[in-house]
Amino acid sequence: MRVAGKRFIQSSPQTINIMPILSNPFDLSLSGLSSGEIEDIQLADMLLASAETLREKSDRESKGSGKKILFDAHELLMTPTSAAVAYFKNVPFGQVEQFAGIQAIVEKVARAKRVHIIDLGIKCGVQWTILMQALASRNECPLESLKITAVGAGSRQMEGARKWLMSFAETMNLPFSFMKVTMSDVFDLREDQFEIDAEETVAVYSEFFMWTMIPQPNQLDSVMKVIRKFNPCIMVIIEVESNLSRFIEALFYYSAYFDCLDICMEKEDQNRLFTESLMSQGIKSAVVAEGEERKLRHVKIDVWRRRILAILPCPKHI
Repeated sequence: MRVAGKRFIQSSPQTINIMPILSNPFDLSLSGLSSGEIEDIQLADMLLASAETLREKSDRESKGSGKKILFDAHELLMTPTSAAVAYFKNVPFGQVEQFAGIQAIVEKVARAKRVHIIDLGIKCGVQWTILMQALASRNECPLESLKITAVGAGSRQMEGARKWLMSFAETMNLPFSFMKVTMSDVFDLREDQFEIDAEETVAVYSEFFMWTMIPQPNQLDSVMKVIRKFNPCIMVIIEVESNLSRFIEALFYYSAYFDCLDICMEKEDQNRLFTESLMSQGIKSAVVAEGEERKLRHVKIDVWRRRILAILPCPKHI
């Protein structure tokens, strides 16, 4: 895809004529590649060349049909499924993200005796077992209490996380409590829903929770203003850093994901097939959806930084 993308950019961006590229067997950009690799690049060439027409067709249809995009990526990501568990187990991205985030929190609360974690959009909560193990191994500064407040829309989902974490905490002999804050809309989130002790060191963890708020900055502002009142020692935000504005960006992003799945999961694995179908829906949303219908959006880190620091003007907290 990198080679094909470079060739695509070098070709005329206004009028794409792919035939001269495909018909030139002595193209220097293809030197040193096997015949199979050249065929793959040529296929990508044709896909990229057809993108301009597809984008125009999608734009016309999305504006004229009046049909809504029935894909709710946020709901699917927030709902624990066998596919989600299989993805976390086999694809390294999620494990690396969670480990890095938890390690950052461990370092910030190293001397705290009372630790309070606010998990925005909690899923299964398995990542907190890493934190529990780290806190249980402290000798110089024994832990007096660990509290996790789960924020989410599904009480059933949070109850599953509560049972799992309570059971694990018992095996570690940790003083642990689990609180739930249920909301149907982000604007429902209020400071008085949280039980914050003045002696607690608060850390906030947000994993793929805020990305749907990109099209509606007032939602992000509302959430961050509540979080700011807790004066967290750290806020960990895990989001996709990519500008999936339209077809070309989505193509490169998702093609990398498809390649990764091809390596990490068996071809006929039903969980892989479900994950691939989820990604295909993401591509459709990026290409076809317009306005409020287009909920699937990702942005670069500089956009996140500007929006968050405008509300939390303390870089050391992020």
